[in-house]
Amino acid sequence: MSRVIFVTNAIAARFQCAHTIGWRISNGANLSDTNPMPLSTMYFSWPSKAYWGCWALAGSYNFGRGLFGMPLWENFIFSAAHFALWSVIGVVALPLIRRYPLRLDARSWLFHILLGALLTQTDVTLGHWIFAAITGAYKNKNLLELFVIAFKTCFHIALLTYFGFVGIVQGLAALKLARQRELQVLEHKGASVRAQLQSLKLQL
Repeated sequence: MSRVIFVTNAIAARFQCAHTIGWRISNGANLSDTNPMPLSTMYFSWPSKAYWGCWALAGSYNFGRGLFGMPLWENFIFSAAHFALWSVIGVVALPLIRRYPLRLDARSWLFHILLGALLTQTDVTLGHWIFAAITGAYKNKNLLELFVIAFKTCFHIALLTYFGFVGIVQGLAALKLARQRELQVLEHKGASVRAQLQSLKLQL
């Protein structure tokens, strides 16, 4: 009988530990004191083909929006430059978004507003610079002048792109965590049933 109690307690302890770790991941906590792991391993993984495909779709959507706003070739260069940059910037942003998820508190929002503003302005400025270099637009404009033009014309829309990206990343992370917790619960129930069966066998 003591053997069954020991097995059941061990299973419960493992489940409680897994539940605690899952809760701390969902709240953006540092797990170094529970399971030492480098930041790069915990929060960074090279994006899949779906990641690059999604940015390509976003660029295609922007290309479609501008079909009647500028010549076709210039529209293509403009969209390709900005969203190719977004895909690269996103790789850098992913670990930070996973490490510091957006929550319902002022510090979290302040962090993402500042990070989003920095990454957004970087994207639109470099995107305008690449566009100007290839098409010859914005002649006699230096980088600072392109910075101002990009801020006035594209910053607000690009910032929405950043927050949309954050929402997708966190939504997928929450879905993955929910599936992991569901599997943990199923494993715990199965272990409990096996322990009860073992107890009945010992009693017989």
